[in-house]
Amino acid sequence: MKTPEQIQRQIDGLLAMKTWLPQNSLFGDDNWRTIDEQVQTLKGESTFEELENVYDEDEESSPCSLWDAEGWLEGEIDEDLFEEE
Repeated sequence: MKTPEQIQRQIDGLLAMKTWLPQNSLFGDDNWRTIDEQVQTLKGESTFEELENVYDEDEESSPCSLWDAEGWLEGEIDEDLFEEE
């Protein structure tokens, strides 16, 4: 299980990406939506299963980042969820 400090570090890193990552990709995908959903998952406000239905209806994005967030929380992924500029 991750500590509150480890979780907060991931949240801070993800939110910092919004300062340099364009909101929309060249393909029109909403990059910030993905970040917000990962943050919701890290905060325990939503789960992959809850958001999966949204992706079934809206094929604009992929739920892979949500798997990553849950995998990181469960210790299956060791790398940071965020990238630095």
